Amino acid sequence: MIIENFTALAFAVTEATCYAAVTRNGKVTSAQKNLQESGMTQSRLLVPLIQDILSLPEKIDYVLTPRGPGSFTAVRLCLATAQGLTISTQAKVFTPTSLALWAYVGMRSLKEPKPLLVLVDSKRGDFYAQYFNGLSRQSVEILTVDQVTLALEENPSLYLVGDLVPEALPELWQKHWLSFQDNLAVALLSYFTSCPKEGLEPDTQKLKPFYYNVPAYRTRYQNHPA
Repeated sequence: MIIENFTALAFAVTEATCYAAVTRNGKVTSAQKNLQESGMTQSRLLVPLIQDILSLPEKIDYVLTPRGPGSFTAVRLCLATAQGLTISTQAKVFTPTSLALWAYVGMRSLKEPKPLLVLVDSKRGDFYAQYFNGLSRQSVEILTVDQVTLALEENPSLYLVGDLVPEALPELWQKHWLSFQDNLAVALLSYFTSCPKEGLEPDTQKLKPFYYNVPAYRTRYQNHPA
């Protein structure tokens, strides 16, 4: 159960941007993002970004960050940072999958339940994918470009959202793409506070990365590495 009048820190790292935000007593009091420039690593951006918006040793009740799937470096960075903060502040953690977070972003953009396919680049020529429709969801799977295109052709009402560069997407994909220009950490804060309203209890214990570890997928890349 989420306590009242809490302070929560949320942060996330995507392909090109680091996000951080703080909410105090139900209001977002600070939110920033940094674009990753050439020569700058994500680790050199995230911690200073958090320091800019948080006055340590301020009491934190919750630390929020996605736990993957996604970039190995980004996921490990976020979870290691969260672990350090929870040790020093005794805060609880909320670590939804990246796919669930992007689904929340997409559903909030649509404003009503519609079929949604969330995609995160696997960096191996395909995508971590998960279908959502309202509160229902299918299992995480791996989809190729051709499989996503076929899904759009067979279901014209399907929307796409996720951690991809829209300008680099095929033309058909762009017609179904839900653009997101806001702060992802703010969306994460909103997702966390919406859980009780949706009848969900946020998991405040996990600090383990989400790995897509299906044997067939492991075998595929052991035999045919990218």
